[in-house]
Amino acid sequence: MQINHSLLWRSFIDGNRQALEAIYNLYYEMLYEYGFRRSASDDWTRDCIQEIFVRLWIGRSGINPNANVRFYLLKALKNQLLDHRQAQNKHVSIAIQNDQNFTMQFSVEEDPLRKAQLTHQSSQLLQALNQLSDRQKEVIYLKYFAELDNAEIAELLDINVRAVYKLTARALEALRAILHLSKEDLLLLLLSLSLAPHN
Repeated sequence: MQINHSLLWRSFIDGNRQALEAIYNLYYEMLYEYGFRRSASDDWTRDCIQEIFVRLWIGRSGINPNANVRFYLLKALKNQLLDHRQAQNKHVSIAIQNDQNFTMQFSVEEDPLRKAQLTHQSSQLLQALNQLSDRQKEVIYLKYFAELDNAEIAELLDINVRAVYKLTARALEALRAILHLSKEDLLLLLLSLSLAPHN
């Protein structure tokens, strides 16, 4: 059965706690992956995710019922991570700047033949991605793995849409040069791999 995320979102805004719990369960892994990539701290990421859901529940009456749920949650987590960093900055130095320490890792499927092929491909792609700037890696992640559009990426990263286009184009061009692939083959490779959770 396919879940209608928009209806679930509206139900949560109307005060349905079960809808909030369902949203939490549906989006937790994606939020964790993004938060961990930005913060490199397991506990910190989990705390921030918990906090955004508490804030969502408390402030639900002011939330746009027509919002893109995935984008709204990613934006809320990014802001929470930044707020948490500012609060902790006096006591502990944790790197989470807008364009620093964005890490990537890939999972592979269970089928042994497919696993071997994807392991080799993901290894090559991961090596190539690690040669990009952290900002370029983040744009690739948000576009191809979190499936945000350019306007949402621009808002999330506090840059304009044109900058997103440029970052994406430069990242793809760099990956093509490193991997010696056509643009079509690179896009197929990006779309065929899923990002691994850090659990």
